[in-house]
Amino acid sequence: MIIIKTILHESFKDEISKNTIKLRNYQIRAIKAVFDRLDDNKDGYVSIAKGCGNSTTSFRLAQLLAENNLNVVYMTNNNILRELPQEITFKNSKSLIDDIEQNNLVCTSHLLLNKAIKKSNKKFNLKKCIFIYDECNWAWTNNKHEHIKNFFKQSLFYGFTASPIYCENLDYCKTSSDIFSKELYSYKLIDAYADGYIKPFKINYFKTPANKRKKIHDISDYIINNQKKNSMGILITDLESIPKYYKYLKEKSNLNIGTFFQTKKEKYAKNFKRYLDEYNQEYNTSFDLKNISSIKKHIFNNKDIELLIIPYKNKTYIDKIDLSKTNTLYFDKVYKDPLSIILKLNNKTKCYEHVNINVFKNIKSKFDNNLKIINKNKHIESESKLREYGYYITEFNKKYAILSDKLPDQDNFDKLKEEKKEEVSTLINEMQLIKKKYKNIF
Repeated sequence: MIIIKTILHESFKDEISKNTIKLRNYQIRAIKAVFDRLDDNKDGYVSIAKGCGNSTTSFRLAQLLAENNLNVVYMTNNNILRELPQEITFKNSKSLIDDIEQNNLVCTSHLLLNKAIKKSNKKFNLKKCIFIYDECNWAWTNNKHEHIKNFFKQSLFYGFTASPIYCENLDYCKTSSDIFSKELYSYKLIDAYADGYIKPFKINYFKTPANKRKKIHDISDYIINNQKKNSMGILITDLESIPKYYKYLKEKSNLNIGTFFQTKKEKYAKNFKRYLDEYNQEYNTSFDLKNISSIKKHIFNNKDIELLIIPYKNKTYIDKIDLSKTNTLYFDKVYKDPLSIILKLNNKTKCYEHVNINVFKNIKSKFDNNLKIINKNKHIESESKLREYGYYITEFNKKYAILSDKLPDQDNFDKLKEEKKEEVSTLINEMQLIKKKYKNIF
């Protein structure tokens, strides 16, 4: 442990960013907390605020454990896997179990590992393995973590997350402590803000008209009046609204507007072809639809665009966009977890003292509650809210009765006013959550 403490303060090459860096103090404390827990031979998890190096910290931990001749499996998403050295990255599910037995550091994804376990007819031969989960919230779904834990018996598991699950925000009846036993260390969003690692951001909430056409015009007028020249704003909306926003903003503003989306719907595909022709003319390019990845890369890295319009259903777009000039987000449609998008922008923008977030939906109380949960000072250990099976059936039937009253014919959903649509959608989401919970009993 003395050697580890010394190494933690030394510079090293971060395989994810490809830069030579030193760990920050909170990253060092997080790694030390895991090493201390190893001595107790128990699982645990670490909570580090979004945008403060969860992946860098968790992978550095995996490297240090492997350097100490421990067998380590590091699980992360495909975007991170692509950045890691090929010699320690394993993507063949057929040979993955053998790879883990033969190498003391294996980097893979939880999808590949679960697939490998299902295919395997053999028992795992090593006595102990240490699993590091980078962004571990997938472990709550469909008993994926339990499958891994049952296959790799006597192993230890350590999760890293920016959004720990407590009783107040659980979806699958299991909190972070239910999965990993104990919170070992936390570095909250409020800590990162106080230390200057996260810029301040301002959120404005707006009530919009129920009439969709009027709503689009009002939001567009707000953008025209507030979006600064020589910077970029991003408008996040649904696919169906993109042509309406594009047309209105092109006609009424002097902003340089770009958009990108992919769809199999012929009507919208034709629209994108027209937008691409306009883009080629404006920026002297010659893209056609045969090379969609090059189009996306060019649009997402075009520093002359002042307003980029993207569909909310594809959250991965934000990861591909050059956000260095971006100072504003406009949410017409809001993700379940908008904070993750806000913090990605906050972390990558270079030009402004604070980021402006405009939400055209009144979700202030919900958002404030989410901020309160993730900034809890201490994880208070508590039992999951798992109840008797009959309770969930009763609750589901109550919601279903209300839904049937509000929407007797599901084909009439599109005819409802916006406020009624929102009520119906909320009811459906609540029913889906109840269904998830009672499925977890078995």
